[in-house]
Amino acid sequence: MTIELEPVGVVCNLSCPYCYEHPMRDAGNFRHKTYSVEKMAIVTNTFTTYSAKGIREDLSNVITNIAPEETPFMSNIGKENISNTLYEWQTDTLAAAAANAQLEGDDVTSFDAVTATVRLQNYAQISRKTIILSNTEEVVNKAGRRSEVAYQIAKRSAELKRDQEFAMLNIVTGKQIGRAHV
Repeated sequence: MTIELEPVGVVCNLSCPYCYEHPMRDAGNFRHKTYSVEKMAIVTNTFTTYSAKGIREDLSNVITNIAPEETPFMSNIGKENISNTLYEWQTDTLAAAAANAQLEGDDVTSFDAVTATVRLQNYAQISRKTIILSNTEEVVNKAGRRSEVAYQIAKRSAELKRDQEFAMLNIVTGKQIGRAHV
C-alpha cells in the first residue's frame, strides 16, 4: 500500500484515475496551487518506479500507419480485366470546338474528314511483395492485431497499390520475354 502526503493547501497535479481528488479537481473545487513531483525532494530509500522491475508495459493496441496510402491516379482511371499479357485499346478524340452556324436550306458540298481511332498497347506487369512468418508468430498474443498474416497481407497489398501508382506516374517500362529483357 502506498500513501501520498501533500503539503497543506497544495493539490496534486498527477490526475491519477483512482484518485478521489480527480472528480473534485475537474469540477473546479480546488483552487490551490499545484506542486510538481520533479521539484519535491525524495525521501532517502524511497523505492520508486524507476528502480522497480517487472512493471508491465503500457503499449497501445492500435498500430498507426504513418505512410500515405492514397493512389489518386489509379483510383480515377478505372479497372478492366484482361485475358492476355499484351493488352490493347483504342482512343479517339473530338474535333476542336468551333463556330458552327449554318444557313437554313444550305446544301452540303463538302464533308468533314473522318479520322481513325488510335490503337495503343501495354504489357501486363507482374509485381511481388513477399512475407514469411512462423506458425508460432501467428498464435502468440500481439498488440494491435489479431492475425499477423492478415496484417502483413493488408500492408503488402497497400504497398503493391502504391508501387503500381508509382509505375503509372513515372512511366516505368520494360518488357520481358522468357528470361531475356527486351
